[in-house]
Amino acid sequence: PNAALPPQWLIYITVKDVAASVAACRARGGKVILEPREMGGGIVAVIADPAGAACALYQVLAVPPATKKPAAKPR
Repeated sequence: PNAALPPQWLIYITVKDVAASVAACRARGGKVILEPREMGGGIVAVIADPAGAACALYQVLAVPPATKKPAAKPR
């Protein structure tokens, strides 16, 4: 799935709406390397700015309920 990316570190940025962020990227002259798709409990896309710097956008679809840890017993 990352064959279109050059060798590099890829940072992930959490966004509220991947589709809106991808549209904003295109509107500002960036390009979409990987179209939005579901992956790992969310939606991911990879974009690049006009200079070619790439990053991944990640939108969480569902947050699992927090697990409560028992309070530590005083010693």
